Amino acid sequence: MKIQRKRSQLIQDRRRQTVRLLFYLNALVWLVNGGIFIYKMVADSNTVTAAMVGFFFFVNILALIVAARIIDDRQRWVYATTLIIAGVSTLMLALGVPDVFDAISLIINLIIFANLIPLKSFYYKEA
Repeated sequence: MKIQRKRSQLIQDRRRQTVRLLFYLNALVWLVNGGIFIYKMVADSNTVTAAMVGFFFFVNILALIVAARIIDDRQRWVYATTLIIAGVSTLMLALGVPDVFDAISLIINLIIFANLIPLKSFYYKEA
C-alpha cells in the first residue's frame, strides 16, 4: 500500500513539474508571438492599437508565469486559478489570426490540461 502511495505521489510530482515547465514554455511562445505581432503592427503605423495589444500579451505572459510559480502550493484556489489561466490563454488564441505560434501554444495548453486535471486530488485532499 505504501509503495502505491509513494508511486502516486511521484507521478503527481512529475505532473506538477511538467505543468510548470509548460507554463514557462507557453509564456516564452507568447512573448515571441507578441513581439512579432507588435512589430508588424508598429511597422504598419498602428501604434495605439499595438500598445493595447501589447498590454494583453503582457498580462497573459505574466499570468502564465504566476501560474508556473504557484503550482506547488497545495491549496484549492491554486488548482482553480491555474485551470482558469490555462483556459483564458486558450480562449485568447481564438482572438487573433491563427499562425504557427498559436498552434504551438494550443498544443502546449492541451498538454497542460492533460497534466493538470488529474492533479485535482493533490489540491483537494484534506490535510
